[in-house]
This record gives sequence, C-alpha cells and structure tokens, in this order.
Amino acid sequence: MRVHGFWNEAIINTGMAPIFCGTWTRGLPVAEVAERFGADASTRRIMSWDDVWSGWVLIGGFGEWLLALECQTHRGGDEGFLASMSRGGAEAVNYRWHIDGISPFEYAADGELITGFDVANGGGALHNWYGRDIHALDPYLEGLPFPKDDSARGDEYHFRSHGFAVIERMTGGRLDPQ
Repeated sequence: MRVHGFWNEAIINTGMAPIFCGTWTRGLPVAEVAERFGADASTRRIMSWDDVWSGWVLIGGFGEWLLALECQTHRGGDEGFLASMSRGGAEAVNYRWHIDGISPFEYAADGELITGFDVANGGGALHNWYGRDIHALDPYLEGLPFPKDDSARGDEYHFRSHGFAVIERMTGGRLDPQ
C-alpha cells in the first residue's frame, strides 16, 4: 500500500483531513448497520463524498465488510456503540480523528471492545493500549510503526496514514478516493 499517496488522494482531496470517522463491520447486513446508526435503510440513495458533510452517514460495501463514514458525528467512535455494532457474532472496527490530534483505533467483537490504541502517537507505550486483549491486532501490525513501547517515530499524519494499512490488512479492502 502506498500509504502517503493514499493519504493525499483519499483523505486530503476529499476534505477529510481535519475530521474523519469510519466504522467497518463484518457479519451484519446493510439495513441493520443503518438501523444501528439510527437511519432508515428504506430512505437510501446514491451519495457522494460531499454528502457526508451534510450530516449523512455513508454506508457501502467493503469486500466482506461494510463501511459507515461519518463526518459531522462520531457515533462509531463511542466504545459502547462500537461494542453494540459487534453484537451477535459480528466484528466492528472504528478509526477516527478530530482536529484535537487524537486518533483512536478500536476493535470490537461479539458485543465487547477487544482492544484500542491512539494511532496519532504510534501506539506508544504499552500503557497506551487498552481493552481485554491488547495483542488482538498484532497480526496486522507487522512492519508498521505501532510498537507497544516508546520507540515509535513520526508525526500524526505519518501514523494516521498507516492506520489505513491496518484496516486494509484486516478487511482486505482499500478506500477508493473516487
């Protein structure tokens, strides 16, 4: 994955650099994901990146996963909400940031938050990871700048772009800037 190229093409060019909230789910149909976000799937329509700025949640296929993109809200970033998105044998991942520089990445399965860390500081020390299994994401982190010690080097944009490499490894899908 060309991480920095992706950052420029899909994040900066779509206007999502200052704020982003993406929730990926596996094991739920679109209608149920929409319902859990408080939407009525019967009102669905074709949307564009620009629509997300009007407060809509964009939900679409992402290989075996679904992706819900938010801009004006961060519902997917609430730990309780994320855990609820994974009820019934499903899985859910949320990756978000705001202009405050914090960039949580969280994974939930079977109705429970499994692990999370702040991408903007490269994961940082082991105490910056949380959840019942802080090693659950280890298979997806190899070669990426997310050690569980203080050896991470780079700025928040460097780390944020690598957060999408973790998503790609987990889901097998890649965000398309188009």
